[in-house]
Amino acid sequence: MAILCTPEQSVPNLLEQLRSTGVIRGVLNFTPTPLRSDEQFCVQNIDIRMELEKLFCLIHFDKHRRGTNDVHKKCCALKTAEVT
Repeated sequence: MAILCTPEQSVPNLLEQLRSTGVIRGVLNFTPTPLRSDEQFCVQNIDIRMELEKLFCLIHFDKHRRGTNDVHKKCCALKTAEVT
């Protein structure tokens, strides 16, 4: 497995290097460039910006959980929607 967390311009060269090894089967991609799975790689793209935004939302609206549940439910819906 490889974990990519590099500048966008480095992705094509790095991906080619990974392909040339012949042993990498999975890629966890934290780069801003979405990658696609193919016959050689299983790719999981992680958009860290969206994950941080969801976490901020959950933290920010946590105080509303006991009172106004609607805001917390909307925030949590972001997390649930991505999973399904």
